[in-house]
Amino acid sequence: MVVCEKNIRETQREPLYPLVTNTLTHNSIYRFIGGQDQEPNPGNAITVGVDSQTVTYQGQPFYGGEGLLELRHPSLTAASALVLVALLRQAVEVFSWHHKSSSARVRRTRIMVPVIPDTAGGVVVDWGTLHQIGCVLLDTVGERIGDWVNKP
Repeated sequence: MVVCEKNIRETQREPLYPLVTNTLTHNSIYRFIGGQDQEPNPGNAITVGVDSQTVTYQGQPFYGGEGLLELRHPSLTAASALVLVALLRQAVEVFSWHHKSSSARVRRTRIMVPVIPDTAGGVVVDWGTLHQIGCVLLDTVGERIGDWVNKP
């Protein structure tokens, strides 16, 4: 395996980036492409396909196809994104193909997330708890996969 990875790195002259589209498979990655005239979009974003209502998390830099909304927050982590993607998938599935997931519709969509009081007397998203929930889910899946792989 190490030899294969070394050969790939030696023959690859430029980095390849995912082209994220409305596709329903492969985490919305249509294919991998080389650098373009514009810099790729920074990773750590949740993407929503306008036409297909696909919701995925992109952890690495990527190029976005047409009809793709990007949701970002400085406190977003891969673990918290796991939770938010699941919630957003449920929320946008009510949009029919006819109405699509416009940015205005996504912005108006309300989902239940943990909150904490802020200094102004309101509430803000509790990003720490979202991250912890995602970590628990990842750990649980990892344990179950490990149990399954290590079955005698």
